[in-house]
Amino acid sequence: MDFGSAIDAVGRASKRSKIGRKLSRRLSMVAKVPSLIQNKFRTSDNQQHQGGRSRSSSMRHVSRTFEISIIAPDKTQRLVAARSGDFIHNLVSPILNEFQLVADSHGPAPYERSPDHPNGTPVGTKYTLLLAGSRAVVDKQVDVSCLEGDILLIETKPSHSFQAALDPRLYLAEELLWSEKEFCEALASATELYGKPLQRIGCLNAFEQDLIFGTLQDFQRESLQRCLELERCLKSWNPETTTLGHLFSKQFWLQQEEYQDVYRKMKE
Repeated sequence: MDFGSAIDAVGRASKRSKIGRKLSRRLSMVAKVPSLIQNKFRTSDNQQHQGGRSRSSSMRHVSRTFEISIIAPDKTQRLVAARSGDFIHNLVSPILNEFQLVADSHGPAPYERSPDHPNGTPVGTKYTLLLAGSRAVVDKQVDVSCLEGDILLIETKPSHSFQAALDPRLYLAEELLWSEKEFCEALASATELYGKPLQRIGCLNAFEQDLIFGTLQDFQRESLQRCLELERCLKSWNPETTTLGHLFSKQFWLQQEEYQDVYRKMKE
């Protein structure tokens, strides 16, 4: 490596470190709860000028009790007592047990037969935690105080068809469709949930903003088209003749390679 390259590398490392410090100082608890960018840390600079500790620091040492509004899978709204310092997973565990919800796992869910469901029904439905307004994904391993003022939504994921339990190809096709739908929804909301708040607090310059969020609309359109095509295949599924390979053209893989190149730069 020549001297000029070394200087450039040091400069990039220093810039990444500076951005990292900004993120860790202001966004330390918001990896999967982007509304906190707007709501929880809006006054952090004012608090620093007053000479007091930031709210996020004080929460680690002072235990408080408050109520969190949770929308259960049956659409009923529950007010649940919460204590700062506890994890979101512990807050929702009673509701998860009530509705027999389970975390994601690999392989088809076990089935049980009953008079009402002779073809079998899945034992344990998968779920996801979302903010009710923005539908941002919530990390269940963070402090419950991150949810104060928000409404938590427990949403059940689709269950595999009984035929999928007997047909591994159909099972994977259903998984692919659901994963693609989640990806498409995340792409559609990424700029609003992440891009604009990060730009407002000065974590990203114009170049970084365009690099990360500028091409997401193209990806979202491709993802939406893939969802529609997968749905058509599943509606007419034949275990002997249905294939999915034709949905992924050469152009699709070229775009995927371009995405991977951009993604590596985005991670920096």
